[in-house]
Formats: sequence, structure tokens, C-alpha cells
Amino acid sequence: MRLNFLKMGRPPTDRQTALLVFLCALAAFAWVTHRFIDINTPHSDQSWNLTGDEPSYMLICQSIVMDRDVNLFNDASRGRKGSTFGCPSAGPHKARVDIPNGRVYSIHSPGLPLILSPVFALALKTGLTPRYACVLFLNLLAAAGVTMLYGLARHFGASARSASGLALALGCSVPVLVYSSQIYPDLPAAVLLAAAYSALWLPEEGGGMARTLARAAAAGCCAAWLPWMHIRLAVFSAGLALACAIEFRRSAAALAAAFAPLAVSCACLMFFYQRWYGSPWPNAAYIAQTGAAPVSAGLRPVLKGMAGIFFDGGRGLLFWAPFLVFVPAGLVMAARRRPLRTALLAAPALAYLWAISSFDSWWGGFCPPNRFVLPLMPLMASATAAFLADSRKVHKSVFAALALAAAFFAFRGAALDINDFYSGRHTLETRPLADSARWFGAIAPDVRNLSDRELSVLLAWVAAAVWINLRVFFRWGGRRADALQR
Repeated sequence: MRLNFLKMGRPPTDRQTALLVFLCALAAFAWVTHRFIDINTPHSDQSWNLTGDEPSYMLICQSIVMDRDVNLFNDASRGRKGSTFGCPSAGPHKARVDIPNGRVYSIHSPGLPLILSPVFALALKTGLTPRYACVLFLNLLAAAGVTMLYGLARHFGASARSASGLALALGCSVPVLVYSSQIYPDLPAAVLLAAAYSALWLPEEGGGMARTLARAAAAGCCAAWLPWMHIRLAVFSAGLALACAIEFRRSAAALAAAFAPLAVSCACLMFFYQRWYGSPWPNAAYIAQTGAAPVSAGLRPVLKGMAGIFFDGGRGLLFWAPFLVFVPAGLVMAARRRPLRTALLAAPALAYLWAISSFDSWWGGFCPPNRFVLPLMPLMASATAAFLADSRKVHKSVFAALALAAAFFAFRGAALDINDFYSGRHTLETRPLADSARWFGAIAPDVRNLSDRELSVLLAWVAAAVWINLRVFFRWGGRRADALQR
């Protein structure tokens, strides 16, 4: 694809703009990767930035490549552990252990390792660091995901300029920027979701039945793979199944192409859990490890988790990506433009938000902030796109300023030290304010340790976000009323 518009001054087409978005996002992600990982043969000093659940996913990859199974007993008994990917002391997060019969199975789902295992095998053959090769592949996947967010933003009314700015703002801020170089299933899951919605709603002209069947099969395959990434993503599979049923309701062949992968995936997933964990139900791995799923019942823990996901001073999405504060107002604007498709986006996303808010570790455990919200990016991109399409110039200027600030602090944190992103109470160097602003600690709530004072600060931030969205909404409603009167 030639970029002639750069020389001739003509406005770019959507495809050309999408290509530029992809290249800019890939450059940003590759820079972060080179900051964190060595391209050469792994050595033990790389283990400092391989933390959290990443070694467990890499161990499953190693077992698939070397042993052709997901049984991690051989990885421990042969003493290799994580030696192939620069973390020789890595051990599995065990869910089922049967040492006499030589069986050790991880609590983590095999979906991401199955995707990465061909890349892992190729790295071993070529002498590259397997982790480097896997993360480079994830960089490409993340850049493709950002490009698909551009397409969704265009679909919900944003201009090419606004849509490209929004897509790059999401890609160059936390959590996307950091997780483009982290081996977790959440970002690939977001890419699968964006791909499914793109296949459903962004078809090119022409193609006839063959293209319709391809779209249906692509959406169905994406939906079918999501529960294999993590069982909490099954709610999106249900939402995509409903979207497929509505989109292809006039074609029995397209419905069959969409639902066949879902049916096969469901049967295979139940067999997998029954075979390796003794129960066909999705919570079998957690019950095998701890006796119960790691969730809290009741409204209060859910509300606390939801407040932490958005407003916690170290992990909250709105502190790291404050330009997303306009999502609630944008959701209303998106519903006005495309009510059914907005509902199909929002319903599973809200159910998923409720689920992750009920997790005992709603912050994601020992990892950089906000990984659980990554599958919400298609909804947030679509809602923010509708906001940009219908908002006033001053609101767009505020959005741009907040997006630039988010990108600055994300890149600044990555340039300092990746370990800062893993700290329990993130340091001022990686919080979304400069380290000179020492007063930030006094106004940012710590939702994990919610004292009366922290609760007051939290409520103040919630009230501010509500006020901003109400102000945007009523200004938008007023302009619509004036337009109708004219």
C-alpha cells in the first residue's frame, strides 16, 4: 500500500490511516519491548522483569513445545523449569498435583500458551530468546488490535482524525502500552473481541455469500477461543453469540458457520476440565487449588472492586487514562447513533465488569495496573468515538490534553523501570503525575485499604467524574434540542 498522500497533500483513505495507526502503535510497543527484554540467548538476570503469572504461562508453552502436553511435572522433574526463557527458578501455579502419577497441572488456562507455542518453538530453533519472540508476536497482535479499535471508532461516528487519535491514545497509555510486552491473556482477548466485532460490523462492500460465511466463521472462532484464554471471558462469548444470531438471522449457513466453532469449543473445554481437573465446570481449576473460586459474594465487595478498578490511586484506570472519563456520556451518545450495537457491546462488558469487580484481587494480583479492564477496550473506544463525534471543540481539546498526559506518564514509567509498575502501591514516578507533585499521595484514594478518610477522597473523585459526564451530556442534549427546533 503506497502512502502517496504524504507527498501529494491529499487526505488519506481509511486504509492508509489504519496503516499509519498500526505502524505508530507497533513502534511504541517495540520500544517498550526493547526496554524490557534481551533479544539474545536467555540468561538468569532476565528474571527480574518476568514476574506475576508470566512464568506460569511460559512454562505451559514450554511443556506444549517440548512434551506435547500441559502436564508440568516433567518441567520440574527434569530440572529445566524456566531455563529456556530466562527464569530458571520459575515454578507453576499448581491447581492439581498428583506426584505419584507424575501429574502437575497449572491453574492457568491453556489458550494463550497454545497461541504462543509455535512462536516459542521457532525461537528455540533460531536461537532467539523465547520470551522475546513471544512478546514481539504480542506486539504485532496489539498493534493489529489498536488498528481494529480505529475501525470501530470510525463505525461509531468519529472522523478519521479523531478515530486515529483515539486509537493511538488507547495504545500509548496504560494498560495497553505496558501489556503489549507482558505475557497475559487479557490483551490478546481484547484483540479477539475487536476482531469479532470488526468481522460482524465492518464488512467491505461486495463478496456475497462467501464473504458473509467468512465473517460469520471469523466471529464464531474468536468467540469460541475466548473461554480458553480465561473462563471469565465466557460472558463475551455469550454476547458475541447473540450478536451473531442477530447479524446473520437471515442466513442459516452463516449461523451454522458462526455457531459450529462455539459448540465444538464448549464441548472440548468441558472435556479438558473433566480430564485434567476432575470436573467439567469452568471453576474446576480454582476449586482444585483452593477449594473455591476467588470471588466475593454480596454488593459491597463488588462496589469496592469497581471503585478500585476506576479510581484507585495506584491502579485505577481513570488515573492512568483520564481521557476515558467521558465514556459514560459517550455511551449514551453511541446508543443514540447505533442503539442495538451499543447494547450488544455494553451488556457483556457490564456483566464482565461486575465479575472482575467481585474478584478478591480485583487489581489483577502482582502485575502492572488494570489488566482486567483490557477486554473492555472495544466498548470504551466505541463510546469515546461517539463522544468525539458529537462533542464541542472545548471538550475535544480537554480530551486531547488528557490523552497526551496519559501517554507521557505511561512512557515515562516504562522508561524508568518496569519494576515500578509491579509495586503494590505504585510510586510517584509511575503514577499519573510527576514525582515533583508530592501532594498527589494525599488526594489519591487507596481503595485496597479503605479507611474513612480514603472513602471521603474516593467519593469526591466519583462525584467529579459524574459531574463531568452530566455536564457533557446536558450540553449535548441542549444542542440536539436546538437542532430539532431549527
